[in-house]
Amino acid sequence: MTYPFDGSSENPCQKCGLPMTTEEIQENTNEEPRCRKCTAMQQRLQDFRDHLDDDNYFMPDGCAEVGPGGVPYWEWYAYRVICDFEDAPAMIEDLKQMEKDNLSPEDYRKIIWLLTDALLYYKYSEEAFELPR
Repeated sequence: MTYPFDGSSENPCQKCGLPMTTEEIQENTNEEPRCRKCTAMQQRLQDFRDHLDDDNYFMPDGCAEVGPGGVPYWEWYAYRVICDFEDAPAMIEDLKQMEKDNLSPEDYRKIIWLLTDALLYYKYSEEAFELPR
């Protein structure tokens, strides 16, 4: 059995450390080789960052199949958490609504991954600032 970053894999993914398949290695265009799963997650993060700059992307339009504005639920809730992070009651409401909407474990994984990456980015970037106390 191989474990992430234990040195037992010849071609580990540079993000998660798990072994990459031959196809993943051949189709990889990054400087640091990444598996398909990590590449897809990185693309989701980049898309999310692009959508944050679009004022109309998260506006509600009443569509019931997906989140407000036709946005996938996981992306909508990640946006809500980022917007409400300083307001505890609003954050609690967001979390309660996530529970009511019965998000899948995959949706929660996407939200957590995106928020973790955003937190690390702001913690270690030059744009970092101290939050008000």
